[in-house]
This record gives sequence, C-alpha cells and structure tokens, in this order.
Amino acid sequence: MPAWTLVNSSPTKGRTFKRPLDAKETGFFWDGVFNGTADSVQHLRLHLLNEADAYIFSESNITRTWLSVKRRYPLVGARVDMDNEEPHFIVEEHHLGRSNPNEVVFGRVMATWASGRKAFPKVMLFKRQFIMIAVVWSVETDVTRTRERAGTREVEWVKRQGRAPWSIQNFEDVPLRFFCGGDTAGPRTLSNHLLARIFIFRETDRADVIHMFTVIAHCITDGTVYNSFLRCFLDALSSRSEPPISGLEQRLAMVIASADLEPKHSFSLARRRWRRAIGFVIFGIRAAKRQGGHTLPCRLTHSTSRVPARARVLVTSISRDQTAAILMNCRLNNITFGNAFLPLAQVAMTRVLYRRYLRGEIDEEEWEYRKKQPHINRGPLNLRPYLDQQWFSKGGGGEFFLAISYFFYQLPFMTLGVTTQQHRDDLALSNGAPPQLASSTTPLFLEIASVEPITQLERTRVRALEWLKSVEEGTTADDTEVLAPADFPGTTWAHGGSSIGNLDEVSAVEYPLRSTNPLSPRSNIPHPAKAGYIIPSLPDITEDEPRIAVEYWMIHLHARPGQLYLGAATIRKQLHMQVSYDVNVSRKLSPRNG
Repeated sequence: MPAWTLVNSSPTKGRTFKRPLDAKETGFFWDGVFNGTADSVQHLRLHLLNEADAYIFSESNITRTWLSVKRRYPLVGARVDMDNEEPHFIVEEHHLGRSNPNEVVFGRVMATWASGRKAFPKVMLFKRQFIMIAVVWSVETDVTRTRERAGTREVEWVKRQGRAPWSIQNFEDVPLRFFCGGDTAGPRTLSNHLLARIFIFRETDRADVIHMFTVIAHCITDGTVYNSFLRCFLDALSSRSEPPISGLEQRLAMVIASADLEPKHSFSLARRRWRRAIGFVIFGIRAAKRQGGHTLPCRLTHSTSRVPARARVLVTSISRDQTAAILMNCRLNNITFGNAFLPLAQVAMTRVLYRRYLRGEIDEEEWEYRKKQPHINRGPLNLRPYLDQQWFSKGGGGEFFLAISYFFYQLPFMTLGVTTQQHRDDLALSNGAPPQLASSTTPLFLEIASVEPITQLERTRVRALEWLKSVEEGTTADDTEVLAPADFPGTTWAHGGSSIGNLDEVSAVEYPLRSTNPLSPRSNIPHPAKAGYIIPSLPDITEDEPRIAVEYWMIHLHARPGQLYLGAATIRKQLHMQVSYDVNVSRKLSPRNG
C-alpha cells in the first residue's frame, strides 16, 4: 500500500501529505459515516493539586496542549477526503499548528447533584459521569439552542458569544436515560474533516476540577493507544516546558498502514502472495465452521443492521479486595484475566437466560434451541507486538493510529451441567464454570488476521451509503416482525469485546510524569509505548513535582446496531466492567435486571 506522499508545499501553509486508508481503517471510516458507529468517548475528571497552578486549567493552556498533541500525533488533526471513491488521510502542516473551529469546546456544568447523592448513595458517582457523556454526544456547535423534553423536564444547552460555553440546567432533574450512557440517536459529533475533538467542562462550584471528554473516530485509533493520547495530553497540560518533537515527515513515517509494518522476513514476493492466499483459505474454513450461536433475548428484525444504534453504556466496578482475589486466582491457574473473561461471560449469560427460562419468559421451544447453540464471540486484538520490531521498540507500541485485528472465540453450548436433561419445574440455580479452552496460534497469524476487514468492507460501505440516502430522502428502515433466535441470519454473536488489561502499568494518576518513569518524555529510558518523543541523553528532573491528578477515567464506545459489547479494565487496582448495547434491540440494562 502506498505510504505518505507529499502533494503540496507552500511557503505560507507548509506541506500537505496524503495516504490511502487500509482495509481496517476504511471499514471504521464507513462505520463512522454511519452516524458515528464505533466512535469513542474518553472521560476524565481532573483535579488541581496546588492553587498556585490554576493557570493549568486555563483555556489558553488547554488550547496550547491540544496543539502540542496534534503535532506529536498528526492523525489527531487529519481529515479524510475521497479520491476516486477511495478514502485518503490528508495531513496539512498548518492545520496542526492552529486550533481549528470546533476542535476544542469549553463549557461549564452546574454541579448541583448533592441532594441526589442521598437518594442514590451507591450509584450516584456513575450517574455523575454518565450525565456529561450525554452532553458530548448531543451537543451541536452550529445550533444556538437545543431543548430536549422528557415528560415535564427539560435539559438545555446554550451557546453564548460564539465560544460555545455549554451549561446544563437542572442537573439533578436530568432524565434517567442520560444516566445510562447517553442517547446517541442525534447527529454525529465528528465528521470526515473533524476526526477528533475535545470538550472541557468546569464545575461551577469548584475551580480546581474539570471534566475532559475526547471524542475520537475509530479509523485513527484503537483502545490500546488511548493511553498514549491521555499521557501525552496530561503531561503537556501540566508541564512548564515542551519536549522536542520530531519533524512531520518522521512522525508520519511511524503511522503508515499497519499492513506495511508486517515483518517481511526473507520471503520473496511470490511467497508472500502465497501466504496471503493461504490466509484467505484458512479464514474461510474457520468462518464456515462458525454456524448458529445465540445471545441475550433482543428485538432483532431484518432491518436492524441498517438502523444506527442508540448506544448506551452500563458500568459496574468490583472492590479492590475482590479485584485482588480475582487476579490472584487467575495467576494461580496460569491464565490472564483476559482469558478468563470470555468463559466467565458465558457463565454469566447462561445464568441470565436460566433465570428468564425459570420465570417462563423463554418458552420450551426456544430453550431447547438455545441449549444446542455454541457461544460465539469476537473482540479486538492488538497487532503492534507482531509488527516490525525495530518500529515497535522506537515507540510503535504506543503509536497513535489503528493497528488491530480480531480474535474469534467459540465455546460450546450453555454450561448447564446436570440440569441439561431436567424439566423447568425441577431446576434451580447453582454455581459452576466450564473448563478453560486452550487457544492456538499459527505461523500465518498476520495473514489470517488481515482477511476479516476485507470481507466486511463492502458490506460496511453499502450500509453507510444506504443510510445516508435514507436520511436525505426522509425514509426509515424498520420492521415490525421480530425474528425468533432460530431465524437470526448468519452467525449470531453472543457478544463482542475484551479486557484491555491493567491500565495502571501504562498510565498514571498524577502528572507530569516523574523522570524515573520510563514513559515520561523526560526519562532517558526507552519504552515501546513512549510514542512521539525524542529520548533525551540524560533525565530531566525539573518537572518531577505533580500538579494534577486523575480522579476518574473511562472509555465509552458507540456500539454497532444490535451489538452487545463487553469491556473490562483495571484502573487503580480496581476492576471496572462495562456493557455497551443498542437500545433499539435491547431493553434497558442494569446490574440486576437479568
């Protein structure tokens, strides 16, 4: 695939570079066109440690930081243009050096939830987080005033003096649907010319706290490198000095298409083509074996895949003591939590279905069908460790671009044990888990991994274009006929997602990062995840005093139509799990409504 090419150079506007999107990037580009599908929101609550450093949260310093991040990670400031009906990244040098319209939005939130805390002592913290996610999804910078009515209550966003300072009125009275992750049925917050943006909300009663939301298109990043973006932004925000940045050409050379970073070994061109062909064959054979499957009861119709998801998020957390016990048991069994997560998800889903069957919500015919179906799921797989090792060691492990594929994981039928042959009247819930299934690798791993995006690309493109046409014509694609589980077309995925691991190892609570931390730009110790920095010859200790702290951090994904997406991460030695789902097909979820 062609790398970055220089298409223009101007004495006043600098250089302009261009490269085509690869198959994975193109697929996520068309997902984004489909009303923001797969876009993500990263939410942080930041606390100032010293009153004397109040300038850190000033608009000018935040804008300076944004420009620093764009120069260090050029795809943050890129756009996508169509050339011969194929999408291409365009990076303009002058665009990276200025704050462009709608990239950075400042606002304030009226933190008047104190009275609500008494009514919801256990979940109010999450409600505080989710309410502002709704603002990010729903805010429109080209609209002066937006009102949304829910019963007799209203939420109002107001744009004043052209600077878009957004306010939420009657914070404690916001409708319940906003507490569940926001309703993403409105217009997309991003566009082809705005692939990343940041929202800063200040609490009106606390000058030392801000809420930061970054909204990023999936075609330029993935879950692995959100931490790179986070570290870079927070370190630059809290530092008095700016670490040197390599030239634009050097930075772009690190974010070529991931397929071009695959190790070439000593294979001839003919042999590489043969390996690719065999990869297609093996992928096709494996895909043909993935038949049937089932998921939680939901309202699927023939048009579900053509209707953008109204995505919501449910988050639950496990105490530090429980987290420690879980991780210790994983180590005792020589597995990671990521490996345990998928069988545990099957056990949890089986128990939910079991309860519904015992309550008579699933009839005998459907229950007999589900008992025979495998539990099939898929999730993102970080490709960076498998790519060029020289590139990886120079910071490629944390480089800000898309470098993932998918794993497919199939478990057998539901884990019912001795209850399999019993009648409903004789059944009761009991604890139990299936044995861990061993995974396998192959020398053709990268060749096989490259096939899936290609097989889905045309379907994703057609769906996005058909949806755009329906929006222009004012038509809707909806069916009244709800499909029975046995009638779901193709493979039925139980769920998607995975655990992204222990984020404490790749991020920090306090910033700037101390020079003793290999991930710090002032450390002289190389690290594969330290992307975008020139390693100094000696450590710089002048910025070792922390100035800001991260009080809350979470990623939220805009699910695909009908998708059930399970995610997990350990933050501050506490395990957090989240479910992203489509309200169009699933009823409102809660930790106890199985």
